[in-house]
Amino acid sequence: MKGSNSMLTKNLDTRNVATVFSSSRALAQGNVALNGSNTGPDSVSEDSNFRRMRGKPLMMLLALMLSWTFIESRSRAQGTIENGALATGTIATVGAIDNWNFPAKAGNTMIVRVGQTGADTAFSPSLRLLGPGGVQLASTFGAVAAEVVVRATNSGIFTIRVSDGSNGAKQTGSYRLTLALTGDPVVVSPGDEGGPLTSGVMHLGEISTGDMDVWTVNANTGDSIIVRAGEIKAGSLLNPGIRIFGPNGAQLDTSSGPASSEVEIRAVESGVFLVVVGDGNNGIVGTGGYRLTLAAIRGSIAVSPGDEGGPMIKGVTHGGEISTGDLDVWYFSACAGEVITLQLDKTGGGTLLPWMRLYGRDGAQINTLANATTVRITTRSIPASGTYVIVIGDGNNGIGGTGSYRLTGDGQYGLYAGMKVCPVKSGVTLGLDGAGGVAGSYLCRDSDLRPDLATGEMETDLHEHLLNICGNHRPQPSQFRHAPPVFPSHPEMIRVA
Repeated sequence: MKGSNSMLTKNLDTRNVATVFSSSRALAQGNVALNGSNTGPDSVSEDSNFRRMRGKPLMMLLALMLSWTFIESRSRAQGTIENGALATGTIATVGAIDNWNFPAKAGNTMIVRVGQTGADTAFSPSLRLLGPGGVQLASTFGAVAAEVVVRATNSGIFTIRVSDGSNGAKQTGSYRLTLALTGDPVVVSPGDEGGPLTSGVMHLGEISTGDMDVWTVNANTGDSIIVRAGEIKAGSLLNPGIRIFGPNGAQLDTSSGPASSEVEIRAVESGVFLVVVGDGNNGIVGTGGYRLTLAAIRGSIAVSPGDEGGPMIKGVTHGGEISTGDLDVWYFSACAGEVITLQLDKTGGGTLLPWMRLYGRDGAQINTLANATTVRITTRSIPASGTYVIVIGDGNNGIGGTGSYRLTGDGQYGLYAGMKVCPVKSGVTLGLDGAGGVAGSYLCRDSDLRPDLATGEMETDLHEHLLNICGNHRPQPSQFRHAPPVFPSHPEMIRVA
């Protein structure tokens, strides 16, 4: 409301009263014109009501009091809505408005989605989002569902107004309301889905009308992040849609598809990334179950029961199955300069088009390749000692293919995950580095193991012996590497990269 309480004293400002009356009447009808910034008063022009009532303060005061009563009877305070939580409400009387509030900070992106529930098909959910100054920031309505997206330019309490948006605003009905807000802890309602994503794990969810599932990913600068979603039931009404937002609130990628979708980014800052899953149809009316998989490079990797992925084992052929929305995440240790060969073969029938992506220890993508039957990637020289990650999925247009595969690999020092010793040559000297395992831990070498000075390579069994982690003792840097043939008599300490 423009002005102060002095309007109701004997020094009544008749222009302000007329403005408020006009604004209140228009707001009740849902057609007030507001400016587009997050601060400032409502922008309402003088109309014929003001001109007719000029000089009649008593009549205007009475009209103002009646309009306040009119608005109050239709605008109900529903309380606070939380990030990620489902809220429900009912527009029980014609013209009623439900208000929901939440705090946000400048830079936060807020997505608000509403959808009708029950059998009230004539009810068209309408949304209006107001900033801390009461300014309308966005508005929309839909036959079944509606959504607004705004990035805040100031901090404070924001208000969501839900009402009927049908012609004449004469319908009533129930609704489901969801808020996705960056930079804020996620709350998951009982029976709903969302929260932290684990790399390599297949997460399951269900989208209802007006529903969004809000997930989080913790990542560091340089990490690659891939998130894929796919419908569980083929031909369902759901078009899986994914949006990913950075810690600063900016949208980094978005995708939707009839069966599956994927977003991929490389983080330029550290923090919590927000992943929002919902229906991506026109009208956002689709519903159904979905699978969701995260492949986060340089983070810990887990495998769901019955799924495939995890550490590669020396001499083992790894088999897997890709379903819609699925990614299998594998990893292995490699030495700088090592030649590595990876092969991915389609097995059996199905619509799978095998797609393999290889990522380095720094989080960067090294290679990506897809083919109808067989994919083969050879790295002539691994750039640095450490852990490398393979991401396997379908590579068809629409990424909706499914089927089985076989993964094999080989390297100069064997292809496997875990602690590995890497020879480091410098001129005529030969040193040792550690790779894989826990970064910063140490390996112990038995003093009777020797490198082959003629070839400059380590004995084959060296890698089999160097599998125990040393105690809390931390050697001096000079002990990390030793130039043969001068090896100390006590066990040598090798730091894992």
